[in-house]
Amino acid sequence: MRVAISALLGASALMLAAPAMAADEQPAKASDMTITCGSPIAWDATEESLKAQFGAENVVHKDLGGPEGTEMFGTQIYSGDAKKTFDIVWTDEEKWANPAIITVNQVWSEDGETATNPDWVSAEGIKAGMSIEEVEKINGKPFKLSGFGWDYGGNATSWEGGKLEPAADAKCGVSISFNQTAENVPDSTQGDKEIVSNGKDVIASKPVVSRYTVYYVRPDAEAPAETTSP
Repeated sequence: MRVAISALLGASALMLAAPAMAADEQPAKASDMTITCGSPIAWDATEESLKAQFGAENVVHKDLGGPEGTEMFGTQIYSGDAKKTFDIVWTDEEKWANPAIITVNQVWSEDGETATNPDWVSAEGIKAGMSIEEVEKINGKPFKLSGFGWDYGGNATSWEGGKLEPAADAKCGVSISFNQTAENVPDSTQGDKEIVSNGKDVIASKPVVSRYTVYYVRPDAEAPAETTSP
């Protein structure tokens, strides 16, 4: 089933804004591996403009996978390069224009045994594969996240007044999802509940950033849901 962006609000509460950045910031060159508000994906970018920017052979329109098994069509950049790939979902789904969210996922091997972390880093310093302790350091204090083991598991839910706390005038924001990497994970970290990043059992489960999403705040569009990892 395909779901329109404007109808998907399930993940909006998990999309926590970062400090405001200029909406009219000029796009960076494709070799710049930092994702900020409007760079390298311009505020008014289209799929066609990205073909000129990154090369048509590196721009693919496809189902990126929405929450709970839904379809979410968007654009994947550098789909053949695990170190450079990222996804875009558009506000205008018919014209494939005006970015809504940019998502950087860990890229898993076919056997599901190893993950490659793309080189892209958010303006706040978030990177795929980063440990939960490193994210906590960026935030400046412990934060809350949802329990693991379900569709919305491992998502940061509250920065608890830290440096990643939402800004009222933010033009873009970042949301972060974690995946446990320990061989055995404590039962206390599982399920639809809220847990704390510095909890003993949480740390023992060795969470890392499996996905982060930079989203563009647009007054004419509702918050989109996040894509899921391939």
